[in-house]
Amino acid sequence: INKGYPYIHDRGLSTMAGIEPIDTDGDGYINISCYSHLHWISKNASSWARKFELDNNINADTTWLLSGGVGFTPIGNYYPTNFTGKFEGHGFAIDNLYINNPGTDNLGLFGCTNGAEISNVGITHCYVYGNNSIGGLAGTILYSLISNCYSTGSVAGNSIVGGLIGSNGYYSTVCNTYSTGSVSGTYSVGGLVGAIDNSTVRNSYSTGKVPESNSGNGLVGSNGYYSTNINNFLDTQT
Repeated sequence: INKGYPYIHDRGLSTMAGIEPIDTDGDGYINISCYSHLHWISKNASSWARKFELDNNINADTTWLLSGGVGFTPIGNYYPTNFTGKFEGHGFAIDNLYINNPGTDNLGLFGCTNGAEISNVGITHCYVYGNNSIGGLAGTILYSLISNCYSTGSVAGNSIVGGLIGSNGYYSTVCNTYSTGSVSGTYSVGGLVGAIDNSTVRNSYSTGKVPESNSGNGLVGSNGYYSTNINNFLDTQT
C-alpha cells in the first residue's frame, strides 16, 4: 500500500498510483496478481480496451480507505470511456470491494462496459452503494457478455440495482451466473439484475434478500422490450 510508505488513515489513498501490470506469460492478456494492479487499471482509462486475466484471488480490503471513504473507482464509465476489453477471472475472486458513493451512477467493479467480455470471476463480500445502475460486478453493460460470474455481499442504490448487474442493456447476455448477496433500492431492484432491456439472462439464479415491494424482484427488477429470461431460478424464501 502506498509503495510501502506511511499514510494518514482518514485522508484516504486517492493519490495512490498503483503498479502497472504487464503480460507476464505472453498470451496476450495482462496479468493481475495483486490489488495494486487492479487499482492502476481503474485509474488509467487508456487501458480499458485491453485484455486482462487474474492470476490469483485479489484482496481489495483497503478500498474503503480510498478517496476519503468513497472507495474504489470503477473500471470504465458511462461517459466518456467505457470498458471495451476482456476480463478473464480463471475462477478467482476479488474480495471486499468497497464503493460508497450515493450520488453517482454506474458503480461496480466495472462502471460501464460496451462490447466487453467478462468471465469466470467472483465478487465476494462486496459493499457497493450508489445512485442509479448499481451492481456488484457491473453498473451497466452494453453489447457485452457476462458468463460464469457471481457476487456475494451487499449492493444498494436508488434505481436499477442488482446483486450482480445493475442495467443489462442493448444486446447483452448474462449467463451461468448467480448472486447471493442482499440488494436494496427504490425502483427496479433485482437479486441478480436490476433491469434488462433488449437483452438476455439465462442459466442463472439468485438467493439474496430483496425488498418486498412492487419494485423488487428476486431475480430481475424490471424487464424491458425484447428481453428474455431462460432457465433462471430464485429462492422465494429470501
